[in-house]
Amino acid sequence: MNPDQKLCGGLFISLATVIALSTGAIAQVSQLREASNTNDPWLTLEKIMNDNRVPLPPEDLDQLDPIDPDSLTRYEFAYYLHTLLANIERNSIEIKQQELVALRQLQRQLARELALFKADVDTFEAGLIDDNATTFSPNSSLRGYGWINVSQIETKLNLTAATRFELLSRFDGGDQLITQLNLGTGKTNALLYGGEGNEQLEIRELFYRSEIGDRVTMTIAPQIELSRLLQVNPYLNPQKNAFLNNTVSQNILASGAIAQWSAPIDLNFTLGLMAESQLSANPNLGFDQPKLIGQIAYQFDPDNTIQLIYNGLNDARWRASFAWGLNQNLGIFGSYDHDQWQAGFRVDNIGQQQATFTLAYNDAPEIDTLDSSLYWPINEKLALIPSFYVLSTKNETQNYGSNFKMQWEF
Repeated sequence: MNPDQKLCGGLFISLATVIALSTGAIAQVSQLREASNTNDPWLTLEKIMNDNRVPLPPEDLDQLDPIDPDSLTRYEFAYYLHTLLANIERNSIEIKQQELVALRQLQRQLARELALFKADVDTFEAGLIDDNATTFSPNSSLRGYGWINVSQIETKLNLTAATRFELLSRFDGGDQLITQLNLGTGKTNALLYGGEGNEQLEIRELFYRSEIGDRVTMTIAPQIELSRLLQVNPYLNPQKNAFLNNTVSQNILASGAIAQWSAPIDLNFTLGLMAESQLSANPNLGFDQPKLIGQIAYQFDPDNTIQLIYNGLNDARWRASFAWGLNQNLGIFGSYDHDQWQAGFRVDNIGQQQATFTLAYNDAPEIDTLDSSLYWPINEKLALIPSFYVLSTKNETQNYGSNFKMQWEF
């Protein structure tokens, strides 16, 4: 027997398994197949099941992978043992005295093994906690977006494009440093004449967010899009649609500091001091004319929220908004202030799992928009997001456009 293994009741458990479990290297029980199903505990259990014709209910079988002819996980062994005992009791099956003694012995053997296993895991976990407290362990992920906009504005056909790369870095698990680079005309808005704007590489967003305790989050932002802070609508997730804008921020970029507090009663408060325009992100020009922004949100589950928003950067507007999940696959949303409103809905799992369709109408003082967008995942790392929109100005002119967005992650 390998010195790193312990034998209890014929079942081996290795130190490598303890380490793999503790570090998250094992994600499924099927990866724990170290015990042969030819050992005495399994043969004893199998014999009692067959001799007494104790069936496993279909709902129990659904919990398990198909039995491997060569090996069996401890999870499966424990599950079969528990189910066998439960079925014997439920169906009042009479078993032999020697079989009852054997079952009790199996229980004791498995309990001893699990106790030893737990002790090893607890010891290793304590070491990990000490390491995490003293180790600086940054990690990063990269997400990319690509837009192609085709639109007809005043009888002219226009084509614009942009690519964004968003780098998310974490240093202690409770913080985020987000850097978003933009390559193209600097805009994804299709309301541009062909050839307008210069090709350039720029830092579009840069901000650092950190948790202070369990309920407070602070964000310091040389430049951030306000849609990350105000009216965080689960049905207008920018990762799942390609709309021209959302009706609150209209892609406003601002600089400043923001505090967010999650109260114990499902209330979330946001308060920030922000300065509009990209000029405020320039250290040579300074933090110019800061304004207050704020939000009170009542979110009683991830898909249902009611919000009251104050945006000092947008003519000191007050706005009310809501998002409401009608069922598992359908949700509605809307918002209103004194001269602008929006209403829409989103359908989830349309055509395939994780695919979504969103339709929204926005009535604004100068331009009304009807936006539709389809989020279609190809796999876990790649998604296609086509959209179509109609723009109507108050002088009754209409323009049409299409926006194709590709999203990928590394």
